[in-house]
Amino acid sequence: LKRTNKTPSLRNVALTAPYMHDGSFSSLRDVVEFYNQGGIKNPNLDPLIQPLGLDDSEVKQIVAFMESLTGSNVSELVEDAFSAPVGDVTSEDNELKPASVPLKADKSEVSVGGDFTLTDHHGKPFALNQLRGKVTLIFFGYTHCPDVCPTELASLARILKQLPKQEADKVQGLFITVDPERDSAELLSQYVPYFHSDLIGLTGTTEEIKSVMDAYNAYSRVDKTNRKDKLYFVDHSANLYIVDGMGALAQIVPFGFPEKHILDIVKTRIAALTNDS
Repeated sequence: LKRTNKTPSLRNVALTAPYMHDGSFSSLRDVVEFYNQGGIKNPNLDPLIQPLGLDDSEVKQIVAFMESLTGSNVSELVEDAFSAPVGDVTSEDNELKPASVPLKADKSEVSVGGDFTLTDHHGKPFALNQLRGKVTLIFFGYTHCPDVCPTELASLARILKQLPKQEADKVQGLFITVDPERDSAELLSQYVPYFHSDLIGLTGTTEEIKSVMDAYNAYSRVDKTNRKDKLYFVDHSANLYIVDGMGALAQIVPFGFPEKHILDIVKTRIAALTNDS
């Protein structure tokens, strides 16, 4: 599977922003206002992160600019992007699918994914192979993240809560830190269960984390331009990795994909567990 992580274009941001919070925003203005006021509240919020402080005129200018990138048919464009069926995608199809469509992990080129052992938020060794027979949802992030990580974890929590207990017991969410320098097991134990008690936070040495990220074709980069000791941002990939019951990477879902579609993917994977085992 070739690396496809790229900085999204402003047009894509304009198209998907209202959907990145599961439809809680009805317009681009709502999105801009949300970040203008400081975004999602995070218990580990860096002091470097501040509200934008834009006045009404500046907000209108930003909204007008973003709308100019999408035209007047935003809802139609988004519906088209999310209407493609979710299923197996060949390596050739991967090159043609819109960014909003989950990719089926292609094992014909380079092996992506695989087993690993890290330290869970209880301070104990945790191996992916402990989850054989379950569907595993993996997200890479960090506790000081101001927006993407809490958004994704909240989304994962809602997905788990929508599953009947019998199905939820067959799914495990993992939050792997990309910031082991700050994210100790103790800090993860305070952060991850805040979103859902069944989620597991994982940390490790810098080398261990890098090894797992390389295996899953994920990336992270510390923003050194604004770094002040322990105060810094980390740019990182925000895909959701879905692992099947045999421990093989099954699908990669881009950040912002609607929860109802992710829920459908998860249910399909749960139904396939009998065949996986």
